[in-house]
Amino acid sequence: MLILLSPAKNLNEGRSAGHATTTPRFLDQAEELMAVMRNWSETEIADLMKVSPKIAKLNAERFSSWSRESGEAQAAADMFDGDVYKTLEMATLDDGTRAEATRRLRILSGLYGLLRPADDVCAYRLEMGRKVPGHSAGTLYKFWGTKIANALVEDAADVQTNIVLNLASDEYSKSVDRAALGELRFISPRFEEDRKGVRKMISFSAKRARGAMARWALENRYTDLEDLASFDVGGYAFDKETSTADRPVFLKTAN
Repeated sequence: MLILLSPAKNLNEGRSAGHATTTPRFLDQAEELMAVMRNWSETEIADLMKVSPKIAKLNAERFSSWSRESGEAQAAADMFDGDVYKTLEMATLDDGTRAEATRRLRILSGLYGLLRPADDVCAYRLEMGRKVPGHSAGTLYKFWGTKIANALVEDAADVQTNIVLNLASDEYSKSVDRAALGELRFISPRFEEDRKGVRKMISFSAKRARGAMARWALENRYTDLEDLASFDVGGYAFDKETSTADRPVFLKTAN
């Protein structure tokens, strides 16, 4: 199976430096977007991205300094530092598992489309759900169209699988055109907690569970859909009764 994650807003450039070994496949498209975004003022960035003036200024600086190569060989999966990546813990994977991640782990990106974990990237922030004023596409969803899905089909063929394990958020997974996936199955686990008899999906916990499942699948070299039922990291257990074919549910009881 291919494993799909969202990126993160928080970045750790120092940790990622020196680990990149591959090049993003959609660099031309990233450069096209950057040509537009460099024309945005800090005020426009703050409004479009719903961020503070301080973060808008940082983003404007990053847009201005962006290049096709980071100059520091900054690996994507080592740079992203959000909740998902706290449990993926890319830096602590052994060499064999990092190689497995290069084959099977993919990261959706508003700027780069689809990244491999060791792709060389510059620091950026661009959520997939944003509009792109100044570009004819209007939105990132329209800009990427079927490109991401087509790339997943190619990568799935390379590893001889018909399964995409979607551990990305709804915002990012919407960028994958389902019709363009053809025969690929798109499996989207749901992580819930039982709190005094009430079942809820807690965003923070679900993000960490996604990263933990990605690491678990890579370390154990799990490739079949049936393997998912044995996931038990962090106190989760497969809930057969509420699961469906394409949305397996994992439940844990809060202490």
